[in-house]
Amino acid sequence: MKSILHLNLVIAWVWVLAGVVSGALLGLKFHEDRWQGGYASLRRRMMRLGHIAFFGMAYLNLQFWMTGSQLEFPALSARVASWGFALGALGMPLCCYLMAWRPSFRWSFAVPILGLLAGTGMTLKELMKP
Repeated sequence: MKSILHLNLVIAWVWVLAGVVSGALLGLKFHEDRWQGGYASLRRRMMRLGHIAFFGMAYLNLQFWMTGSQLEFPALSARVASWGFALGALGMPLCCYLMAWRPSFRWSFAVPILGLLAGTGMTLKELMKP
């Protein structure tokens, strides 16, 4: 199980770095009022959300790693939860940036959301066992 969980720990720390780097890059232009259509534009909001999604998904993957390190999940449950959280982490910032580029990508959010639901659901299922 530890090798399965290691993926989530690596994703968590890589996503913290990605959040810092994406924030620094976006911050280079944030002083320009009209950049990407202005502060309230969908494009700029989705870019900000993508930046924050790196940190949020890092947190969820780190929490799963910590939970899984303390408990012994069955191998299948651990794999489903691990890959669900990984899919959510990889997909959420990507979907935010894709939607900033083309709003028609809004439907792509179903992929990371389903991954996060699978990860959360499987983790809760195992945690609620007596």
